[in-house]
Parts: sequence; structure tokens; C-alpha cells
Amino acid sequence: MPKIRHIEIRNFRSIKELSWFPTPGVNCLIGPGDSGKTTILDAIDACLSVRKNMEFCDADFHELDVENPIVVQVTLGALPEHLMDLDSYGEVLRAFSEEKQVIEDEPREGLEVVLTLELRVTADLETKRTLYSERTFSETYQKQLLWKDRALFAPSRIGRHSHANLSWTRNSVLTKLSETKLAVGTDLVTAARDARKAFGNRAGNQLTEVLELVTKKAVELGVDIGETAQALLDANALSFSDGAICLHAENGVPLRSLGTGSTRLILASLHREASTTASTLLVDEVEHGLEPPPGLFVCCTR
Repeated sequence: MPKIRHIEIRNFRSIKELSWFPTPGVNCLIGPGDSGKTTILDAIDACLSVRKNMEFCDADFHELDVENPIVVQVTLGALPEHLMDLDSYGEVLRAFSEEKQVIEDEPREGLEVVLTLELRVTADLETKRTLYSERTFSETYQKQLLWKDRALFAPSRIGRHSHANLSWTRNSVLTKLSETKLAVGTDLVTAARDARKAFGNRAGNQLTEVLELVTKKAVELGVDIGETAQALLDANALSFSDGAICLHAENGVPLRSLGTGSTRLILASLHREASTTASTLLVDEVEHGLEPPPGLFVCCTR
């Protein structure tokens, strides 16, 4: 599984400059409120995410300085073989020295081969994602990852917007855990059409006089609307999209209605099961919602 070797952030919100080499395993960011912990998670999420449309504003620039671009670079190691292919990625492959904690631009024997993904946002708020190397930085065209390869690096996140993982959305943990893609597209469209027809049949009985009047006026004006007008749900008003199927309890209550702690515990467990595809898990405010209920005695031993 790909692993984060280095994170560099410049000019993003409260962070002017940050260079961090995470250690293997669990890394905890500890500090006072508004010290930039969530900003670091947001930066990693933005750089590695598969989401195409990400919006930034002037407030995302450090001290509103839009003259200096937002730059987030995440260097990844433990790469799959096809991402170390010289013909495909040779000009952007780099090297990581764990001993010296440095990134070199030229791979060489004894160092791990890595790729650096870069997110850059300029004053025009245009977002550019590329594979960064010093050798190719000045070139007009810079190499990018295919979507299927970017999906290998996409992090899972528990915290803000985590309820999306309780539905079968495109990149949710449930989708990653499903052995086969849910073939719900046709079924959902059929369900929407059936609902429109059922409503029309009932509404037609209540609106007979109005429908007859509309039909009569259309005939008088020479407008062809068929044998009779119908009162159906607007085709654009009733539709089902990605995420329409979500988890419910046995009694039909959506799991997103559970308490914060229960939701986080379920999601943490699911993310762990899906860790073979999502090697980076971002947890914001890890203690939030996990407080023991009143009256519960907690005993900790070492």
C-alpha cells in the first residue's frame, strides 16, 4: 500500500511553510485550537483526493496573500510496480532517504523510489494537480496521474462530511468494501419513473376538471398534447443519483442519525477493513463524540 513519506505545505490558511516527514504507523497532531491541525488534514485531503471540482477562495491563502500560490506536495512511497515504470513515469520518479529524511530528485541505488503529487492554486483560483519533480517543473506540460491511479492514494476521512461514507457514493468506504459495483442505476431510474406514474394516476382523479379544461384549450388552439393532459411529477424534480442508497438500522432509521460517537466507531471499523485500498486515514478531532457516557467507569491499565 502506498505510504506518505513527506508533506510540504506553503501559503495555505494558517500555514506559511510546513515540512513534515511522518513516521510509520499512527501520527498524532497535538496542539491548541486554531493552530493548524485540521488545516494539515485538509491539505493532505485536497492533494490526494479524487474529487475533481474543489473550490478555493482568497481566504484559503495565508494572510490573504494571493500573490504567492498555495502549494501542497505529498510524497508517496511503497509504490505499486506500474507506477515505477520508467517509460511511463521516469522523468518524475524521485528518491527518499529514510535515514537522512530527505527527498532527492534523482532515484539511485539504496533509496526508495517515490512520487510527489502537487496541488497548486494561483491567484485566479485555478487548481492544478501534477506530478512534481525539479526536472520537469519548468516544462509547459507536466505529467499527471490517471484517475484510476489517483484512486489508489485517495485518503479516507473521519470527521467533517464523514456521513457520506454511510452511503454508496463513488468513493465511500462502502463502495470500496463492495466486491462488485452496485448495479443500481437502472433500478433507481425505474423506481423514479414508477413513482411519477403512481402519483399521476392518483392526481388525475383529483384534477379531472382542470385536466379536461387544459385539454380543451389545447385543442382549440391547435396544440397537440395527445388525447388528454396528465398531472405527473416533473421528470427533473424526482431523480436518484450517486449516494441514493445508504445504510439503515433494522427499524428503518438511517445510520447517519446515530450519535457522533456511534457513527465514528462504525466508520473507523469500516475504514480499517478497507485499508487494503485506502492506506491513509485522516481523523479530525479524534476524541470528539467518543466520551464515555455518564456513570460509566473506565479503568485503564498498562
